[in-house]
Amino acid sequence: MTLYLKHSLDERRMIAELFAIFPDYELCRTSAYNVRGGITTFQKVRELMWKKAEGAKLNQDAIHERLDSKKVDVGGELRTLRPMSLREIIRLPDEPFLEVLRFYVKHPYSHSRVSRSRLIPRFLRTFFFRQLLGQAMLRKLDANYDEMFELMSML
Repeated sequence: MTLYLKHSLDERRMIAELFAIFPDYELCRTSAYNVRGGITTFQKVRELMWKKAEGAKLNQDAIHERLDSKKVDVGGELRTLRPMSLREIIRLPDEPFLEVLRFYVKHPYSHSRVSRSRLIPRFLRTFFFRQLLGQAMLRKLDANYDEMFELMSML
C-alpha cells in the first residue's frame, strides 16, 4: 500500500470516529486534515468534538429552533425548509436546490430526514439524502460528490 493510500485510510478513519462524536462532516474532515498536517493532535481534536457535542446537547432546543427556521429563497419568496416535501425540494431551481443540498450535508440529521437508528437498514436511513445526491448528479450541479458519498457511508 502506498504512503498516500495509508494516509487516506487513516484520515477516513479519523473522520468517521470524529463524525460519530459530533456529526458535522466538514468540521471532521478539516480536523482530520489538520491532524495529518501536524497542526494539532488527534486527542485534542477528539476533546474539541466532545465539547462541541456537550454544548450542542445543552443548547439542543435553540439549535433545533434555528435549524427548523431555515429558509430558502425561491424566486424572491422565502420558504421554510422543514415543511417542504422531498418532491418540492427536488423541483426547486438549481441554486435553491444546491443551497438545500449544502444545508443537509452540513446538518444531515436535521428535520429527522435521515435516521440515526442502526436498526434501520442504511438504504432506508439515507433514502432522503441519496435522492438529493442523485438529483444533484442528474442536474450536473457543481458539488463535491466524493465528500457526499463519504458522508453517506457514515450515516
